[in-house]
Amino acid sequence: NLNWPQDILFMEDDNEVLVSNLGSGKISRHNATTGAFISYFASAISGPTRMKIGLDGYLYVLQWNGNGKVRRYHLNGTFNDEFTDVGVPQSIGFDWDINGYLYVSSYSGDYVRKFGFNGEDMGLFISSNLQGPTNIWFDTNGDLLVADYDGNSVKRFDASGNFIGDYLTGLSHCEGVAVCPNGNII
Repeated sequence: NLNWPQDILFMEDDNEVLVSNLGSGKISRHNATTGAFISYFASAISGPTRMKIGLDGYLYVLQWNGNGKVRRYHLNGTFNDEFTDVGVPQSIGFDWDINGYLYVSSYSGDYVRKFGFNGEDMGLFISSNLQGPTNIWFDTNGDLLVADYDGNSVKRFDASGNFIGDYLTGLSHCEGVAVCPNGNII
């Protein structure tokens, strides 16, 4: 029941794990202990990539294909809405800043777009110094870190979107990221 998996999200209270499947356009639900397939959480998504639960309690899902709008789901898998008013083509990374603004990366567009509290487009936040951004995340000082797949590095931008420099280099096609409690990056 997996087809080009992109992201996993543990729903610890339910002992379930969600897996976004780019190839099938579905998010599958599995037992978090055994890995056994339970059911499909959601379907008819145009190439789901990254997933995160927002502060509002909805599951946010990026789309690689289709209109590229960020989709929101109730945690039972029921579709709520398309959150953003414009799409981001080949979106594969997103995070919220400390003020609650949403940022979404476009792999093919080589940019990061900013959205307001209600999904309204606030324009390009970063439009240069990227060659294929994938995962993005804010560090504790408010800088945006961007895994640049084709740039083979993680790049740092300040809270205004200005390029500071390469943060990690020598990476071959970096995409996935995990930040440990001590701040180390995997």
